[in-house]
Amino acid sequence: MFQNINIKLSELPWSATDPIFPHHSVILKYIEEYYKIYNLDKHLLFNTKVIKAEKVEQENKQFPKWNIHYLNLTTNNKKCEMFDFLIIASGLNTNAIYPNMPQLKNFRGDIMHSIDYKEPRKYKNKNVLVIGGAFSGTEISCEVSLSANKVINHVRNPLWVVPRFQFCDNFEKILPHDIQYSRGEKSKLDMFDKFSLDRLKTQADVVHSYLNYKTNNNDNIKELTVKSGNYGLTFSDNYLNYVKKGYIEVKNGEITDIKHEGKDGKVDMVYFSDGSSYNVDSIILCTGLKINVYEYLEEEVLKTINFDKDDHFMPMILYKAVFHPAIKSLGFIGQFKAMNWREFELEARYITMLFSKLINYPDDSLAYKHLKNEENLRKWGNELGLQWPYANLSFPFSLANEIGCLPNYDKIKTEDPELYDILCNYPIVNNIFRIEGKFNQKEKAIGYLRHFKQLIKPKF
Repeated sequence: MFQNINIKLSELPWSATDPIFPHHSVILKYIEEYYKIYNLDKHLLFNTKVIKAEKVEQENKQFPKWNIHYLNLTTNNKKCEMFDFLIIASGLNTNAIYPNMPQLKNFRGDIMHSIDYKEPRKYKNKNVLVIGGAFSGTEISCEVSLSANKVINHVRNPLWVVPRFQFCDNFEKILPHDIQYSRGEKSKLDMFDKFSLDRLKTQADVVHSYLNYKTNNNDNIKELTVKSGNYGLTFSDNYLNYVKKGYIEVKNGEITDIKHEGKDGKVDMVYFSDGSSYNVDSIILCTGLKINVYEYLEEEVLKTINFDKDDHFMPMILYKAVFHPAIKSLGFIGQFKAMNWREFELEARYITMLFSKLINYPDDSLAYKHLKNEENLRKWGNELGLQWPYANLSFPFSLANEIGCLPNYDKIKTEDPELYDILCNYPIVNNIFRIEGKFNQKEKAIGYLRHFKQLIKPKF
C-alpha cells in the first residue's frame, strides 16, 4: 500500500495489485470507486462548462451568494443557479501556455501542445522537435523517440532529472522518490508563517546540493548541466539514458528562425542560436499549463484575491491557499503547484468545515497578516525561480492545525511509542490527520500506518 502514498485519499487505500505509478486511467477508476462508495453520483454534473460566477452581494459583504451560469455541452442549453457557497477545485493545469515565438508562424508541419498529446504513433519515422524540458517535455521526448526518426528536445534551462525510484538514505530499500522527501520529523507549525528570502534560499540551496549529489549533475551531460540558482526538477527513469544513447538530442539556447529550404522549399529547417539547424516535420510544445478562473470570475473578485494569470508560481493570494477573508463564501482547492493529494484533501476538509460552521474562521487581523506573508512568498519565490510554493513540509501540519486534526504528539509519545516513531520518521501520509479531530477514523488510520511501517525497514 505504500506505493501510492501521495496520490491517495485517506478513506480509500489502493489495492496491493495496483501499479506503483498508476496510469491516469487507473487513477480515474480509483476516483470513480471513491464516489460510488459514498454515493456521490447524484451530486455530479458532467459535460458542463461554467460561463460566469457572478457574486451576489448580501447584507454581510464577506458572505456573498453566487449565481453560477453554465452551459450543458451535450444539449447546448444554458442555465443559472444560485448557491450560498462556491468552491473552485479545477486546478492549475487547465489551459495551455503557448510560447512567444513568432518564428513558429513559418512552420508548415504539425504543431501540437502537450495538453492534446495522446500517444506517439503519429510521429513514426518523423523528425520531431519537443520544446520544453520539464515533466511533459522529458516524458514525451522519451516516448516519441522510440518511434520517431529523430527527436530534438529544446531545453533552455535544464532541470534536475530524478528517477522515480531511488535508494533512500534513511531506509534500506530502493523506494519511490517521494518517500525520501516527505518524512514526518514533526515539522514545526510556525515555519509556515516565517518565510524570509534568506530562509527560502538556504532551503533551496540544500535541495540543489542534494540533487546534484543524487544525479551527478544529470550524469554530467553538458547540455543538461544544472546551473547554480536553478532549483527545479523533473522525474524520468529513461530520459538521461536516452540522451546518452542518442535517442534524444538536447539543444540549449534559442530558436532563432524557421526557413523553407531544400528542393522547391519543401523542407522546414529550424535554426538555433549556436548556428545549428534541423529538418523538422512536427513540433510538440511542452511549455506548461495555466489556471483558467479568470474566464468566469468577475474582475472585482480577481482583484480582491490579487490574481495574476501570468504568475504560474502563485497566481492568487489566499489564507492558507484556501480562501480570502474579504470573500469567505468562496473557497479554493488545489490552486497551487503541489506534488500530491495530501494537501488537497486537507484543503477540502478545511473549507467544507468552515462552510458548515463546524470550525470558526480565523480572526480577520490574523488572516490579513498571513496574506502579507503570502505576498512575500510570491515575490521571493519568483525571484529565486522556485518550482513549488509550499514545498516546506510544515504546510500540511498548518492546515491540520486549522482543522483541529493535528496528532497530539506528546500524548502519543507517552502512550504509543511505536506510533510516535511512525509519525516522526516515516513519510507524511494523509492518514496521519485522521487520528484526531472531527470525523476521525482513528483505528483505521493507525492500522494503515502500522501496516505501512512493515513495508519499509528503516536504518535506525
